[in-house]
Amino acid sequence: MGQDEAKTEGPVLPTCIVCGYDLRAQPAEGRCPECGAEVERSLHGYWLRYSDQRWVGTMLRGLDWIWTSMGILVGVVVLVVVWGILVFFVIDPAAAHPALRPIMIVSLVAEGLGLFAASVGIVGGLWMFATPEPRGKGSEPVRTLALRVLTVALVPAFGSIVLEMGGFSSVGAGVPWWEAAILFAIPLVIGFQAMALLSHAQSIERRCPGFDQVREKHLRTYRRTIMGFAIVALIPAVLPYLLVGRMFGPGFILALPWLAAIGQLGETRKRMRAELAIAAAEEKIDAVPVT
Repeated sequence: MGQDEAKTEGPVLPTCIVCGYDLRAQPAEGRCPECGAEVERSLHGYWLRYSDQRWVGTMLRGLDWIWTSMGILVGVVVLVVVWGILVFFVIDPAAAHPALRPIMIVSLVAEGLGLFAASVGIVGGLWMFATPEPRGKGSEPVRTLALRVLTVALVPAFGSIVLEMGGFSSVGAGVPWWEAAILFAIPLVIGFQAMALLSHAQSIERRCPGFDQVREKHLRTYRRTIMGFAIVALIPAVLPYLLVGRMFGPGFILALPWLAAIGQLGETRKRMRAELAIAAAEEKIDAVPVT
């Protein structure tokens, strides 16, 4: 092996992590001739600690939005349940004391505002979590684009459920084809969105410490189960429609597998924070002057 060959080998990766340019002839302290990225960055691989920190921060902020919004949603559900119990078993709304009526109105307004805020926060958080990596060789733009499109499609899907288009109630015979198509699409949209979400979470966790085959198998099982659940949810809609032209929607139960997918993002968030802690520690070590 000649001296020139020895200089081109060693720790330097063969291609730039940003643009894919061949770096075998470049020194470790240099820059990529194609995009100007530091060659040293390609030495580190795809760990999030060496990626664009604004991109990582945007994804983490999106996860924070999601978890805050989920907390608001839980509060709304608790409020609805409490008032439901009071109305059905304790308070007669028609004969309620006048002093209680302003409280009931405020409660209804709070439920509506809370549901709106939670919806905006969850969709906005998912959108930020699906931010493509800037100029990254491993950014997988197709995956993030698909996740964003499916996230936007969640809005009318869940809206249809809320409006009872996908409720347990029966839809009479003679259902127009376009209404049937909407109802058939709801489970698939929710299922595919959950699968894309978990797939993206897995790709991010691979770039964090501690990701192993156990976690990968766990996420894969979740993806298969959720998609299977979505397909099974089509049965009560498709079969009655084909046989007698009547439809029975899957209803709010469709939200359960999707919430299960959202629940997995808690682990993703924890692993990302651990990765950023390593980055912060390394930055402090590098900042110590060598004497």
